[in-house]
Amino acid sequence: MRAGCSGRASRCTADTQDRTVQVPADFAAVLGQAGLTEAFDALSYTHRKEHVRSIEEAKKPGTRARRIEAAIAKLR
Repeated sequence: MRAGCSGRASRCTADTQDRTVQVPADFAAVLGQAGLTEAFDALSYTHRKEHVRSIEEAKKPGTRARRIEAAIAKLR
């Protein structure tokens, strides 16, 4: 069931939970160097979350670096 809903329409409340994404330090540094921090922050919560998830799930440093570069390319 969705957050903020008890199952009855008359008892639903607004979902005002703050949605933040913890950006990894290496990704944040590259965003800053590329001048794309504001562009990343302007993305929807879901898009930010998926970029970060993809980067954090990389098992090898080379894969992580490629995923960071891919995210930067999408933001340009």
